[in-house]
Amino acid sequence: MRSFINFVLQNKIVFIFLTILLFIFSIFGLKKLDIEPFPDYSPVVVEITAIYAGHSAKEVEKQVTIPLESALSAIPYATKINTLSLYGLSDVKVTFSYDISYDAAKQHIINRLTQVNLPPGVQPVIQSNPVGEVMRFQVRGLKHQSLMYLRTLADWPICRQIKTVPGIEDCNPIGGFEKQYQVIVDPQKLVKYNLTLSQVQNAIANANINVGGNYTEIGEQTYTIRGIGLIKNLNDIKNIVLTNYNGTPITVADIGKVRIGHAPVQGYMGLSIREPNGKWYSRNQVVVVTAVMRKDAQSVPTLKALDKKIKELNEQYKSQGVELVPYYTRQTLLNAVINKIKENATIGIILILAMVIFFLGDVPVALIVASVVPIALISTLALMAIRGEEANLISLGAVDFGIIIDSAILLAENIFRISEEKDNHSADYVIAYATMDIGKPVLFSILIIIASFIPLFMMSGAQGVLFSPMARTYVYALAIAIILTFTYVPSAIGLVKKQINKKEPKLPLLLTNFYIKILKQILKIAKPFAIVSFIVIAIMLISFKFLGTEFIPTLDEGNIYLRITFPYSIALSTSHKYANEVRQYMMTFPEVVSVDSRAGRPEDGTDDVGPYDTEYSIQLLPYSKWPSGMTKEKLENIMRKHLEKMFPGADVNFSQYIQDNFDEVLSGVKGENSLKIYGPNLKELEKLGKEITPILEHVKGMTDVGMYKELGQPEIDVRVDREKAARYGLNTGDVLNIIQAAIGSSPVTEVLKGDEQFDLVIRFPKDYRKTAKDIASIPILTPNGQLIKLGDVANVEYHIGAFFIYRENYQRFLPIKFSITTSNVGGVIKRAKEAIAKSVKLPPGYHLEWSGEYRQMIQAQHQMAIIIPVAVFIALAILYLYFKSLRYTFVAFSSAIVAIGTAIVTLLVLKMAFSVSSAIGFISIMGVSIMNGSVIVTQFIKLYESGLSVYDALIETMKDKFRPVLMTGLVAALGLLPAAVRTGIGTQVQKPLAVVVVSGMSIGTIATLLLIPVLLYIIPPKDYAKF
Repeated sequence: MRSFINFVLQNKIVFIFLTILLFIFSIFGLKKLDIEPFPDYSPVVVEITAIYAGHSAKEVEKQVTIPLESALSAIPYATKINTLSLYGLSDVKVTFSYDISYDAAKQHIINRLTQVNLPPGVQPVIQSNPVGEVMRFQVRGLKHQSLMYLRTLADWPICRQIKTVPGIEDCNPIGGFEKQYQVIVDPQKLVKYNLTLSQVQNAIANANINVGGNYTEIGEQTYTIRGIGLIKNLNDIKNIVLTNYNGTPITVADIGKVRIGHAPVQGYMGLSIREPNGKWYSRNQVVVVTAVMRKDAQSVPTLKALDKKIKELNEQYKSQGVELVPYYTRQTLLNAVINKIKENATIGIILILAMVIFFLGDVPVALIVASVVPIALISTLALMAIRGEEANLISLGAVDFGIIIDSAILLAENIFRISEEKDNHSADYVIAYATMDIGKPVLFSILIIIASFIPLFMMSGAQGVLFSPMARTYVYALAIAIILTFTYVPSAIGLVKKQINKKEPKLPLLLTNFYIKILKQILKIAKPFAIVSFIVIAIMLISFKFLGTEFIPTLDEGNIYLRITFPYSIALSTSHKYANEVRQYMMTFPEVVSVDSRAGRPEDGTDDVGPYDTEYSIQLLPYSKWPSGMTKEKLENIMRKHLEKMFPGADVNFSQYIQDNFDEVLSGVKGENSLKIYGPNLKELEKLGKEITPILEHVKGMTDVGMYKELGQPEIDVRVDREKAARYGLNTGDVLNIIQAAIGSSPVTEVLKGDEQFDLVIRFPKDYRKTAKDIASIPILTPNGQLIKLGDVANVEYHIGAFFIYRENYQRFLPIKFSITTSNVGGVIKRAKEAIAKSVKLPPGYHLEWSGEYRQMIQAQHQMAIIIPVAVFIALAILYLYFKSLRYTFVAFSSAIVAIGTAIVTLLVLKMAFSVSSAIGFISIMGVSIMNGSVIVTQFIKLYESGLSVYDALIETMKDKFRPVLMTGLVAALGLLPAAVRTGIGTQVQKPLAVVVVSGMSIGTIATLLLIPVLLYIIPPKDYAKF
């Protein structure tokens, strides 16, 4: 090392110039950095939907869901298959392990879908990534355009343009009315002209074709031949000939009305936005478009390109009186998180600089040391950009700037200490001597810190996605910082200091003298002090069992996502009315800036719900503009109490926009957590659900408990009597075709209008499908020309069926969703399990499983139970290799035990749960604490082996090392102090980690400064040689 340090000091200008170049190039490299507000820790999930219009949940399960399950079974890397069958829709979600990319998983699904046999007309569609919703905007008509016109714009030209944006995977419109060409057939006229519905369908379909006639040569040119027969307008439909009646052509216009209408509405959207002047823009029906980002796309460039495209489209449609109005964008959360990280970093660096100046008493040197933080941080970010890694709230917000510069602080402090001993030597000599003196322990200490993070790379699953990037960021920053410590820092100090100021600042000197007086008194009672200390430490470590447990704290996104579930048999018009009332109520809160309401589901089946489901996306003012004393939690409680009074019996659930999508992916149902009851019989499942739900409602810490009732869907069943149908020359298919086409209005063909295409449907007038009696009266013309009624060949009756049927890995289950109001997720679930075990006995073939955050927490705890011991073992192994002594290893490691014990008690006092985030904090403080302990033990060995007594060696060691150890500990604490005390958007996940580091590195460091000298003192000197 001597030759390297001399080389550095001989080329100071070169190394400073290289550092400046590194900083400049790193700044340019930041342009390619992918910044996300929060890592997408959801597994790869490929969702497939299949619309089976007009069919009950059981029919959908039998004819669509189960065949899809069979086709998708045993796919490589697939971990589970969740399905939901409900009226007219099958939804299948295939969850994959974290070892496969989204594109590869999607390709596996595509390959299998080619093998599935489904009913005619049923086409499975792969949906976009639900977690990727990045923007919602309204298609607003400024000239009172119809909702059908606006929806058509959204469906076709607007969404096609949005999909051209790099990074955007899908574009989902909802609201308004889907345009449709309709033929409303009069059944009496079918009878009059001796026509069947099938003849009308075939005639219309055959009249809507183009054909190719190859080519012909005319003269010296070739002409292609085409047969043009596509339907262009309503008149084309009206003039289609169906038959001849008494020599007169009968057209479509003769047997019914031809019109432009809209498809059956599956969902309504409402929207209220607070304008800049404070007034509300509010509409009960609007057209809204959701832009969905690809799973592997980068948020910053995607959102930037999307904003640009919105502006272009606004210019394009300005003349038509149409405007695209974004009211939710992930950019808001991204900006809030970035600003929070910047604020915390700025405050942390200022506090660190102040602390370094206080202890060193030299502003230029303090500035050099503090400059290591921005240089190392910017260089780390540039390295991440080069490697294609994303930066997010966890990977950046949890990095302790104090830990990054600890090595530089130790070097700078040692330079000043050595200057007192070498007062007649040049600055370069002092710097070189101090660097070599501190080099080995510092390198070993940094190696221990880095090695402590290595086990984090072993983490898999959600916790691996969350925290492995943070570990990499730490390792990058520490590696760059140690390089700067032995190149840039000595060069810069040598350049600005021709003579090192050996005078120690007064206040730090007073602190040192005060500490030495206390230490001398403690050494007089060393053994009792050690015994009491170990008892206290043991109590602190044992108190860990009293900590609550959770996976990770919930990230505050600065918005509210509300779901109100009404009775499942509710009409869509009624749920729409209630949704508008809820939206109007939300407008009374000054904290709310916009709220959209959705009743039902999108027509394309991208959300597997029914008319009973209403959802509200509520955007909020920045918290700084809220009335004093109001918090988001209080606001939600006020809203919840009022809504429960407004709609007794409705299920009210509060979440957040991104969180809601994550929760659904992780738990498999719409809820933060869920208890799944598995079993074959729907009635038995519902019976068990009704027993368990009230138990969960009375568990302390549980809220928003709701059972997904599977039975109770009112149905009108038309059961064909095969014998009766046969007597009239009809088969079952003939009768069911009438039900499907005339009542269900399945498309016959499509009308192409430029790039747009619209369904053409045939159906009977409303009077024939209002009640079971009306349906039974539908006239049917038999093949022999006899007129009968549908009721003559089928039983039409009311029936109660299933609302929906949940399945997971080929088993039916009933979910009970719930949220947890405390941070002690593990404790709440434990109480729930005990309460259920006392009151409910499961029949054979039935079992329970807990899903959602709790399941993720258990998986994380299993991994941490391996990772933390491995990290401890690695640290101990490195210490032993360095000291070649078990006793020295134990003494140095005791500093980590003290810091960890202190952090545990702090979490307990602050009523914070143990999570993966706090576990990372324990690993962080272990490395830094060992570094401080190693510095003390190394100096003691050096002085003891020089001939000093144990007592004198200890006193001199602590005189020398009190300042650097206290400084590195406090600086490490100050680096994350802003993150530990601040609240607001984006602070929740890093807070437990920050609290652990701040408490462990402040209180823990002070305790270490007292315990390590005592341990070194009470071990007889002869034992050092033995061990």
